[in-house]
Amino acid sequence: MNRQLLSVIIPTFNRASFLPACVGSVRAAGVPAQIVIVDDGSTDNTAEVVATLGEVEYIRQGNAGVSAARNRGVEIAAGNYLAFLDSDDTWRSGVVGRLIDALETDPVIEVAFADAWVHDHFQGTEQRLTDYLGRDSFERLPGRDLGEGLRLLDRSSFFRAMIRRNQVFLGSAVIRKQAVVAIGGFDPELRGAADFEFMLRLAHRGSFLYCDQPLADYVKHAGSMSADLDHMNHDFALALRKVLEKCQLCEEEHQTVRSWRRQMLYYLAYNCYDRGDLTLARRRLRELWREFGLDAHSLALSALCRLPGGVLRQLRRVRRSWLGAS
Repeated sequence: MNRQLLSVIIPTFNRASFLPACVGSVRAAGVPAQIVIVDDGSTDNTAEVVATLGEVEYIRQGNAGVSAARNRGVEIAAGNYLAFLDSDDTWRSGVVGRLIDALETDPVIEVAFADAWVHDHFQGTEQRLTDYLGRDSFERLPGRDLGEGLRLLDRSSFFRAMIRRNQVFLGSAVIRKQAVVAIGGFDPELRGAADFEFMLRLAHRGSFLYCDQPLADYVKHAGSMSADLDHMNHDFALALRKVLEKCQLCEEEHQTVRSWRRQMLYYLAYNCYDRGDLTLARRRLRELWREFGLDAHSLALSALCRLPGGVLRQLRRVRRSWLGAS
């Protein structure tokens, strides 16, 4: 196998201190690779740090977001296989080669992905991604066992699972470049859910192989995009709309995506109500109604949003007290 086929794209924005560990982990992963660092308009000393990292491709652009940075990296990537690693995450050795071997062996596979370790600095926890998502449900996904911890997943079943929740950490995946180009790369309108929408479109298009050995260490900290939960949830709802627009879904897939988008829009409105932002809650309910029409739950929430402030605060206190007691 020609192990020079891999290009690793690292978008970064004001993360200079993380870059040495990130790049070092790629070099120690056991597979020589073209390393492409795309600086998305950093104002720290990123350029100076990159100059100390040895042979890398370094591109600086005006701040345009992580999707645009990744797409810029794809444009200059020389490899037939691509990996995308955020600058505050790292790889473990001995795994990425197995993913490339699987892609080289079977041309049907378009994405080979591994498990990951999730280090949540908010909760003070460390666990494997499959445990975080629910290992039992993941292991029940239909697929063909290839031995040595490798499983070729059934495309249709995996796509339906992906609609409900992203099953893949982008930093633990190796993807055929031709597949990335074919779907148009990452959507620049998306921020926090860009990975989710990108993987959903790939899952609709082709086959995924899973390796149960963790490749990446994903760190959730105060500077992570995932820390802004309201923005993340809004992005997830938008990602589902994008999939409806871009993918030629069968009727069952179409209805499943619409159902989850409807639930997400209601959830966004309810969270605004729960934290007392009634103006935004009512605006999000109107967005829900324009797309899906009226229903009992959203009408009830709308009525709550119109109660006097003192009554609302008392209702929320009672609810939280009840939830705490239960």
